[in-house]
Amino acid sequence: MNLFDILDGICFSKKKNLPVNVEDDKAFQPYIVNRWLSMLDPSAAKIVNATVNRYGHNFSNEELYKMLVEVLPRYKRQKINYIKKPSKDVS
Repeated sequence: MNLFDILDGICFSKKKNLPVNVEDDKAFQPYIVNRWLSMLDPSAAKIVNATVNRYGHNFSNEELYKMLVEVLPRYKRQKINYIKKPSKDVS
């Protein structure tokens, strides 16, 4: 299981339970999952900011996964473009 399987379960296929225990899986890093979710869609970024970033600090990984599945709407399958930090122009 990798990060993109977790994102697929949260956004596209809406799997309530993952086959692997999220607590023991090193692929589920809440910061990284939230970051990729915020790059999915502007509405997803607002939902993540309004819920997870305010109230999700004390959740376990499994509780956070289940909350994200319930809170975020189902999206059409798409590629999530990584948004890079703009590089400084050194001249």
